[in-house]
Amino acid sequence: MIKRNRTKNGHKNKAYNWRSRVILQLLCFYALIYIAEAFFVPYITAYYKLQGMTPLEIGILSSIGPICAIVVQPFWAIKSDRSGKRLTLLRKIIFMAAVSVMFFPVAKSFSSILFFNILFFSFQTSIVPLGNTMSASKLWNTGYDFSRVRVGGTLGYAFAAAISGPLVEHNQHWIFILTGAAYLLLLFVTLTLKEKGSNESSSELVRAQRYYGSGNLLFDSRNVIVVLIIACATQILVSCYSSFFGPYLVELGFHEADIGRAMMISAIGELPAYFIMNKIGDRFSTFSILIAASVVLAVRNVMLSVASDFWMISAAQLLGGIAYMLVYYNCVVFLSKEMPEELRGRAQSALVVVQVGVGSIVGNIFGGLFVERRGIAFTYQIFGEMLLALLIIIVLLKRFGKEKIE
Repeated sequence: MIKRNRTKNGHKNKAYNWRSRVILQLLCFYALIYIAEAFFVPYITAYYKLQGMTPLEIGILSSIGPICAIVVQPFWAIKSDRSGKRLTLLRKIIFMAAVSVMFFPVAKSFSSILFFNILFFSFQTSIVPLGNTMSASKLWNTGYDFSRVRVGGTLGYAFAAAISGPLVEHNQHWIFILTGAAYLLLLFVTLTLKEKGSNESSSELVRAQRYYGSGNLLFDSRNVIVVLIIACATQILVSCYSSFFGPYLVELGFHEADIGRAMMISAIGELPAYFIMNKIGDRFSTFSILIAASVVLAVRNVMLSVASDFWMISAAQLLGGIAYMLVYYNCVVFLSKEMPEELRGRAQSALVVVQVGVGSIVGNIFGGLFVERRGIAFTYQIFGEMLLALLIIIVLLKRFGKEKIE
């Protein structure tokens, strides 16, 4: 009897150690993904400006990532599903992202920078989707949800944003050295994970696809269309904001270290959202939270357009961090509740298309056109005001329309 109890306790301890190890590995995995982004994203547009790029050229360069996410990423996803060896393919893609980012310093003209953008983002944009599918499969039997490991990304981003500013200010080539190093460390973390291999069951593949979405669908539901419109509109705002945030702070007289601190504040702002999501979700409808958070994003834009000191910039960043996470989370929740189970994966995929794809491209291109003609401050203000106007129209349609959105 005692021996049997010891055996049961041994199995429990072994299972607990296995779950703890998986959670720690995935926490490190997401931390390093967003550490790499924190080394690259906040500074790259300022780097483009110092290389002599025009605002329109900056907008075009900033659109390469979203275009690759739509055009190239599905190729890697199909290859991953057909081979069944996601982790092996993911390791190759991470390695190529680490290598390709190191070529940026040798590019001096717009055409050469454009080429290396296409090369880098052809690999970089696939890391998160393939990583999400891999994580879904590994988390399925642990009893933990995705938010438990995704918070590692927020913490990693905040840490990297805090330490990278002074280094980049000293030498902008640190952007690419640090990014490449982070991806190499990410590659090392993936080597500690076990590949399930090509014999992975079809049921696990289906569950992973449903967990993150696996297709596109033209929805008939007006509610879903409205939410996708809001998701697209907020992403247009956020993409324009992010693309010209670095150059705007430089224009105001701040330095790379200040850009890093501002991005750290934005990342820290996401943390409260993880803790208040469920509480406010119990008191207010998902749609109401989505509208309120979108309004905050619009106000954040207007605040930054008139900011004159770092305190006001910090306040705008903090609000933006909380609001964006609430918008993203509530879009996901609303689509999950609105659609039947067999269509939820496609609904989430549509969200990715309108945000990462359409919203980012429109925000970067039209943001570049506006900035080139009227300046960054005016562009921030007008984009914020246009989003507010759209939200007012949506609220009025909800109030007086036949189909209510809860």
